[in-house]
Amino acid sequence: MSVIPGDRRTFYQLLGNTVLVSVVNSTAWFAITFYVYLQTRSVFATGVISGIFLVMTALSGIWFGSLVDHHAKKTMMQASALASLLLYAGGAGHLPGGA
Repeated sequence: MSVIPGDRRTFYQLLGNTVLVSVVNSTAWFAITFYVYLQTRSVFATGVISGIFLVMTALSGIWFGSLVDHHAKKTMMQASALASLLLYAGGAGHLPGGA
């Protein structure tokens, strides 16, 4: 059995980053879904929002995966982190009560 090359510390940093991003992303989508339910009291509307999340995650995963495969991985991860930060910061400005 071969040993995977690289630093174990780097692996754990990437793993921690992936967990953090997944928790934040899932929490944000849950918040959006719950907000839609509170505004509409419609279970159908929450199902539509959840379906959009599922389909967008599946479709964008293929495209983003191809970007990572064809470009430097560190560059793509930094670009992804920056884009996420900008999108979440921009979205926070549109919340009721505003940030």
